[in-house]
Amino acid sequence: MVLQGVFKGDTKARVTLCLSSDQGHTWRHYATVAVFPPTDPNPELPGQYLSSCEPSITLLPNGQMLAMLRTQYSHYPGEYRPIHVSWSDDMGKTWTKPVATNPHLMNICPELAALDNGVLACQYGRPGFHVVFSL
Repeated sequence: MVLQGVFKGDTKARVTLCLSSDQGHTWRHYATVAVFPPTDPNPELPGQYLSSCEPSITLLPNGQMLAMLRTQYSHYPGEYRPIHVSWSDDMGKTWTKPVATNPHLMNICPELAALDNGVLACQYGRPGFHVVFSL
């Protein structure tokens, strides 16, 4: 399961993976996907910096895992920070440093799906509804 939250001593949210071996009755920390700095790493971008939240993760057909993360606190029209992505090549134990999507995708509630044909779909939005595909 992917979640967002803070550990003791954190000043901003992080995205983590947790595992359950008893069908979801108990959970243990497995890995941290992303920890953004407490201060905005890209102050030139529009929008209010949050850190990382609203994570979505999927397993790709090549065995990589892909995470997409929101990094913006509020969602004022025309003031969107880009969604950030991070990859794992070892089933989620370690992750790359998150980078902004290019082109910048609006930063609200990304949801990933790896389709049977190998295409990756991501829906995101608010306001509006958007879907992008990647080969």
